[in-house]
Amino acid sequence: GSIPGINQILMNLFGGYGRCYVKDGQDMTMTYTFEFLLNPVQASIVEQSGVLPKPVGVSTSVVQIY
Repeated sequence: GSIPGINQILMNLFGGYGRCYVKDGQDMTMTYTFEFLLNPVQASIVEQSGVLPKPVGVSTSVVQIY
């Protein structure tokens, strides 16, 4: 559940598509950032599968920059 560990998961899943990383907002928030457009399957993995860690009590958001 560490930031480096989550970033490694992101790179394993999506590294071939472009830059992707998670940022800790230091205020009980996390932002998953993808510097490419997620296709529908990728978006489902990110938003619905539960593959990406989300610590209890932490709000997460997803940002796509393309």
